[in-house]
Amino acid sequence: MTSLLELTETQRAAVHHAVEVIRQEIEPIAAQLDDRDEFPEATIRGLAQHDLLAVPLPPVYGGAGHDFVTYLSVLEEMAKASCSIAATVDAHTTMVSLPILRFGEKQQRERYLRRLASGEVLGAFAVTEPDVGSDIAGIATTAVRDGDRYILNGAKALIANANHADLFVVAAKTAPDRGMLGISVFVIEKGTPGFRPSGERKRTLGMRATDLGGLVFEDASVRRENLLGRENFGFKILHETLVADRAATASIALGVAEAAQKHSVAYAKKREQFGKPIAQFESIKRLLADMEVSISAARLLAREAARVLESGSDATRIASIAKLFASEMATRVTKDAIQIHGGWGYTRDYPVERFFRDAKYSELVDGTSEIQRLLIADEIIKRRT
Repeated sequence: MTSLLELTETQRAAVHHAVEVIRQEIEPIAAQLDDRDEFPEATIRGLAQHDLLAVPLPPVYGGAGHDFVTYLSVLEEMAKASCSIAATVDAHTTMVSLPILRFGEKQQRERYLRRLASGEVLGAFAVTEPDVGSDIAGIATTAVRDGDRYILNGAKALIANANHADLFVVAAKTAPDRGMLGISVFVIEKGTPGFRPSGERKRTLGMRATDLGGLVFEDASVRRENLLGRENFGFKILHETLVADRAATASIALGVAEAAQKHSVAYAKKREQFGKPIAQFESIKRLLADMEVSISAARLLAREAARVLESGSDATRIASIAKLFASEMATRVTKDAIQIHGGWGYTRDYPVERFFRDAKYSELVDGTSEIQRLLIADEIIKRRT
């Protein structure tokens, strides 16, 4: 019987293929992209040639046809090289391609999924607003029905891929008086009249190779055929998408922590103080041991979340647990990695400072750690009553 941590031969082959591409295409440029604060659009679109923009999409739409465990394992490997690129691919795939696959009508799937899989178009998911983060019910962007069209007005903020995306999955209020039950989701193409990126790319602590920006809707006219699912059905779409993305974020955080551990072990074995490698010091051994325990636990949770998602069962609880634990673990492990490197860890001569800056991102997206604790508590209360 295959254990939770073991991959099948097919899964291992897919991950191995991804690792080879990552080593050739991403690892050599990761540090440079961070230094330059540069979004690697050509590299990301080029990943489509290796099926890495469509790992979980069916072959009929140009995807690789792999399961969610394989997909999240690929994101984990990608994050070891560049958390920024992994997060960009996640936004494109988990938050754009998969909702269209899950909730789109046949003509929407046929119109968009092959283009997303091929890298012809890059996707972005737009919910967050200047004054609204975790409170999805509080979004202020509106979509008013006008014949066979909707007229959108409002603004989005901190949207991954905002300035480079060609296709946007956008949440707006179609029944503002109904709160979260009055949200609808639209698939909107770049160039739609009245819709544009704000033009600003945010400068960030970490994740410097990402493209975080804003979107503006000024009487943007969208055809009814661009409605995803049905009117006022948006909360269901957003909930399922965010649950899946929490599992993805857990895997990305896991990858960053694993990279930090790898560099810490290598450094501790070669760095000598007082006539011996610091790996022989009890204080360093404690840090390395805690890293291993934390990473192993996070891997179990991430794989369990992927398994539940693949089964089609409700993954709300396990995805939040995995995301909460893995993100806080990654911040802690990368901080300890800097400590092991001492003063050198605070310089850009070693990548652990980049890992530390990148890891913090995972605690903030898809609902902060505080929000995850509320969600987990709600699930516990619901199951115990």
